[in-house]
Amino acid sequence: MEKIKIIILKIISTVYSYIVLKVNEIEYKELPFIRGKIYVWNHGQIIFKGKVIIHSSFKSNSIGMTKPFSIYTHRGGTVIVGHNVGFSGVSIHCRGFIQIGDNTIIGANSFIWDHDFHELDYIARLNKSGDIKTLPVMIGNNVFIGEGCRILKGVTIGDRSIIGTGSIVTKNIPSDEIWAGNPARFVKKINRKM
Repeated sequence: MEKIKIIILKIISTVYSYIVLKVNEIEYKELPFIRGKIYVWNHGQIIFKGKVIIHSSFKSNSIGMTKPFSIYTHRGGTVIVGHNVGFSGVSIHCRGFIQIGDNTIIGANSFIWDHDFHELDYIARLNKSGDIKTLPVMIGNNVFIGEGCRILKGVTIGDRSIIGTGSIVTKNIPSDEIWAGNPARFVKKINRKM
């Protein structure tokens, strides 16, 4: 009985994934595995370059997700997701450019934003005028981002780096380093065993 239930869930996930990607004009090489309902507003370009796993249901991840997966691109915005990337209840909001490298895991309830959502000057905010500052976000290969992190505009995270749970990343992080905190600060170098 359990095997039949798993097969039915896989079929439902496959059909749902296909429909969501087709309706929202998401480019993909391999159909992603989606558990739960995701929210997509694609007014730009979203590209999945390989295998992508999206946990978007409270039952799909035991860590305690508090929200579903969502991705939003404005006109002219581009999100590129590499191969073998995993998301759990992550929110991505893009006006310009966000790239996520291969073999990267982004923990539950994390956010990636490449812009300020509002003009910083209060008069421009009141008049709904001015420019909203936008800077690209680049996340390297083999990166691990812990639960509840915020990756803000203009940040580059180097290959193989680790971001500790609950961190707010406001500046560039080199490869092979662990950073954590609010704002995220250097913790230590990662010494890889060969």
